[in-house]
Amino acid sequence: MENIYPRLANLATRIEGKGQYNIAKYVRATLDSLLRHAAFNQGYSTDTTSILADLTTIVDHLEDTGFDQEIVGRLRHGNQIMAQNAISKIPEFPTPIVCRRCGHIREQAQPEQLGYCPTCGADLASFSTHRPIYWMREFNPLESLERLNQTPLAYRNRLSHIPPGNYDDKCSAGEWSPLEVIKHIRDAENVLHTRIKRILAENNPYLDFQMVWDWADKPAASESIASILESYSSSRSTTLDILQNTPLKDWWRSAIHEEFGPVTLIEQVSYFAAHEISHLRQLSPK
Repeated sequence: MENIYPRLANLATRIEGKGQYNIAKYVRATLDSLLRHAAFNQGYSTDTTSILADLTTIVDHLEDTGFDQEIVGRLRHGNQIMAQNAISKIPEFPTPIVCRRCGHIREQAQPEQLGYCPTCGADLASFSTHRPIYWMREFNPLESLERLNQTPLAYRNRLSHIPPGNYDDKCSAGEWSPLEVIKHIRDAENVLHTRIKRILAENNPYLDFQMVWDWADKPAASESIASILESYSSSRSTTLDILQNTPLKDWWRSAIHEEFGPVTLIEQVSYFAAHEISHLRQLSPK
């Protein structure tokens, strides 16, 4: 079928117009699946040079076709940020929203502002919001506590199946070794622990962006897998003690994150809990 993607998006909107939201959600899920499958088949190169080249090509094409110039400008700035290995911060990259009916894109209005899509008249409240968080499902407090409790055990189990002589081995260029993975998880736990204490102790604190992934391949000095695991587990135990004694209402205390903008305690805890799960796949016996 010729260009099924716009047909699926069009069909979903028409079905929603008939009030058949459960049917429409399957059409939208199919569209999402097909797009991601096509992208997956292209391969996910981690080479920064190729990423920058592709981004430049795409941005040039968007500009040539008359795409929204404000968005094009943000993408060009993003190219420069990546080329400098700098941090992309929320003031420079406000949250974009997209009309689910016609595709009009703009940057998010203030919550108190009302408005309509200039192309099709849809209410701004119906626009899809694109936040800078890859893990889109927020765990509730009980789920977060359970996952934070279980992941140290899961990491110990995975590492027990890897021969100690392979702790420094990388599966391929650009991948992390088991030692680097567990260092990264330990460092992320330390960041989470510090942020939890600040959010609970301060009124809407400012949270600095931390390039935690960049610390993983730094020399580990005399640290062994066992000492890193012990440090990770010890910090996690203290973190859990704090959270288990936190009143439910305080899980929604707020902070301002340098990269994500306004965040809550539950969002930060949920994000880090999900982040740990995502790295488990890297600890497979070679």
